[in-house]
Amino acid sequence: MMSPRLQSSSRTAIQFLFQEFPQSLEHLYCSDMAIPEDVVHCPSLTTITVGNNCLNRQNMETTLQVLCEIAHLTSLSFVSCFQQRIPMVHIPSMDSPDDEAFTLSDVQTITFAYITIEDASRILSSLVLPRLISVTFTNIGMLHRPGRDAIEDICDPDLQRVIDQGIFLQLSWDEQDLVYHFRALLFDGHCPTWREVDTGSLKASFKFFECDNSADDPNPDPVMPKFPHPLLNFFDTLAQFSFENVQVLNVIAPETFPFSHLPGLATEVLFNMCSSVTTLHLHNLNGTEIWERLAYVEEWGEFLYLCPSLTAMTLNCCEGNGLSLEQLLAVRKGMGHGLRYCEFRDLELSPVGFDLDLLVEYVDELKVF
Repeated sequence: MMSPRLQSSSRTAIQFLFQEFPQSLEHLYCSDMAIPEDVVHCPSLTTITVGNNCLNRQNMETTLQVLCEIAHLTSLSFVSCFQQRIPMVHIPSMDSPDDEAFTLSDVQTITFAYITIEDASRILSSLVLPRLISVTFTNIGMLHRPGRDAIEDICDPDLQRVIDQGIFLQLSWDEQDLVYHFRALLFDGHCPTWREVDTGSLKASFKFFECDNSADDPNPDPVMPKFPHPLLNFFDTLAQFSFENVQVLNVIAPETFPFSHLPGLATEVLFNMCSSVTTLHLHNLNGTEIWERLAYVEEWGEFLYLCPSLTAMTLNCCEGNGLSLEQLLAVRKGMGHGLRYCEFRDLELSPVGFDLDLLVEYVDELKVF
């Protein structure tokens, strides 16, 4: 780790620490300083972390230029890297599409941590990453946006290429001290339904938390909520990426009572984002809103509104309205898109005594545990 305290007026941090450029230096973590320009003379350097207060939002070019001149850089991290504190209001990026982009030819993995999704976008929009194979967003702040203000497009072509390789998307969340924490994991292979997923096939990881900026702009209307539901904010953020190739969607709510609900609009955003899903796994949820949305038919009654390719659904420790579940299965079968497989574990349906045998005629194979 390097800090400005190690620098003198006449020598760079590298020169201060070493009598000559270290030939075996592989990993470098910088904090409270710009990346030393002479790191390009360290031939074994493969991993750099741009740490605390290393970047200025209005002037990142010098640092990015140094990074693109490092010959064998394969892994890059940006961790709480901006000199200014996290802005509590949404500040649109001022970058022009014609601004210069910096090519990092050998970078295969990139990580963003403890910054906002907007700041990650600022960095990505300035980079070209032709060999990128994996991306991680961890502890990324999501600002509340009044009236669902549009979130900037944060998915550049290189990042989208990585995401397009994923076919299994797992979403989960929990709430700590009234703040939601969200996690999305994208894998390039199918994973077991009821067990932990195999991180060996991980293509992209997203871990978000809410930035509580609600006090900065008090709600003028005491009746209407100023900010959307946190889950809607989460799905809106993810929807800036394209998950068109995702075939399996695994949604894991926290084990709380009563069961978590997905708000209707959040449900619609989620299934529009993952429109090609063929298999849906739900855990610890009240599924009524989900089942009703998945039964929606286009106004002319000619095609399904959401996830027309859905063929399998598993429900684990869920509850909901049995009539809504029956409607989902009946509508899809009637339109020639019937589910081939359903699996229910610890499913509680209302009204009490709802007969699951009623669902058998709509599904090719139904298993109840």
